[in-house]
Formats: sequence, C-alpha cells, structure tokens
Amino acid sequence: MRIPTPSIPTAVILVMVSVVLTAAGLSALSGGAVPRVDVTVSVPPGGRLPSGGLDSLLVSLASSAHLEPRFFIVEGPAVYEWTADSSQPLIGSGTATYRISAPCSACSIPSGAMFIVRVYDVLSQTYSFSPTLRA
Repeated sequence: MRIPTPSIPTAVILVMVSVVLTAAGLSALSGGAVPRVDVTVSVPPGGRLPSGGLDSLLVSLASSAHLEPRFFIVEGPAVYEWTADSSQPLIGSGTATYRISAPCSACSIPSGAMFIVRVYDVLSQTYSFSPTLRA
C-alpha cells in the first residue's frame, strides 16, 4: 500500500489551517482578551478612624469590559478582602465607584502604612492594581 504524498500547495494549506485552529483553541482556553481596568482610590468622608487609619475607601474602576470586581487590600505580606457596598457588576464601557470597607477592626489600615488596592475580576480571572498609597 502506498501512502499519498501531498503536493507543496496542499501542505501549505494544511499548515495554515492547523495554525488557525491552534490559535482559536488557545484563545478559547484563555478566556479571551484581558480587560484593561484603571483603578483610582480616594478616602470618603468618615473613612478615617480616630487613630488616623482607614476603615473605608472609594474605589473607582474604569474599563471597557464587563467586570465583576472583588476588592483586596495588600499591606506588606498581609492581604485582606474588603467588602463593597454593592455587588453590582460594571456592565460594558464606563466607570463605577464602590465604597469598600474593612470587614473587621483588625483589617483596617493603620495610619502611615503603605498599601495597594488589588481588584480581582471574577469574569476574566485577572487582577488590576492601584498605585501604592499611604494611609
């Protein structure tokens, strides 16, 4: 039995089809494009503790993608999940502002501490970060 030998044009077409299928498969596995999220943080009225620390923040997220954010405060090696006043996702393009609060008194940010706000998007399974801030 003789195995057919493909011609050069047929081989090129087979290679091109396999490249396209591989790229499509990798894109499907990765969940698509990663959204770009700009994170802006400010201190709301009443967000400071009498000691000067922080127990709540306003976090504005600007994105062109649908987001379902979860908020974390990273202070040195410690990471605390803070609760948002709303679990409403950011739908489509735009900006949404969330008031986030420390879930416990030990989770507040002490006065003078350096920290960042880390935002996890449940839908894309990616993180976005604020600049480094000081309480």
